[in-house]
Amino acid sequence: QVLQVPAAPGPDLPMAASEIDGAIEIGAPAYNAGQIKMCAEVYAQVASRLLAGRAVELRPGVVTALQVALAKSPAVLRAAGEADGRGSDVDALAWAFRQAFDEQLRG
Repeated sequence: QVLQVPAAPGPDLPMAASEIDGAIEIGAPAYNAGQIKMCAEVYAQVASRLLAGRAVELRPGVVTALQVALAKSPAVLRAAGEADGRGSDVDALAWAFRQAFDEQLRG
């Protein structure tokens, strides 16, 4: 089961940045604990929400990167096992989301 990432904004951040921060707060510890599939699922959930409701806040390159990662995510997540580790397809997917998120936060 995928964790639900809260959509509440932080005090001084745009909504997109706040949602990205929330995703990283959940996804990064999951990744570091070896739960790479969970990390990718959290990132995919937030990426989808950002594109649906916050795309105007995102940099154009970030929109494209998230769209590409989201297009791959159903097949990659379906094929991923809970034990898939670093270097796997789900690892590459998690990093694709994270790199897009980081690019947006660098804004």
